Amino acid sequence: MSGLTEEFIHRKSSQEITSLLYEAAIHNINEAIAAIQMKDYMEANRNLQKTNDILYRLGAGLNYEAGIISDQLDALYNYLAEQVIEANLKNKLNP
Repeated sequence: MSGLTEEFIHRKSSQEITSLLYEAAIHNINEAIAAIQMKDYMEANRNLQKTNDILYRLGAGLNYEAGIISDQLDALYNYLAEQVIEANLKNKLNP
C-alpha cells in the first residue's frame, strides 16, 4: 500500500479501504510464498509481517455494532494471523 497518499485514502469509503487492505494482504502473501520458495527468508519475513499488520488493521476497524458478522470476521482475522505467524516461524508453505 505504499505510494498511496493520505488524500487518496480519505476519499475512499470504508468498504473501498477494506478492499485495498485485502488486495495488499493477498499481494504480500503471494510475495512471501515466492520468497519462501526461493529460500529468501528475510523477504518472506518482511511480507508476512506486513500481512499481519494488515490483519491487525482489519480487526481494529471492525464495527461490533454490526452484529455477529463482526465477531466472525474478528475470529477469521485472528485465525489468519496465527497461520501467518506459524508460516513465518517454520518458513514453510503448509504450516
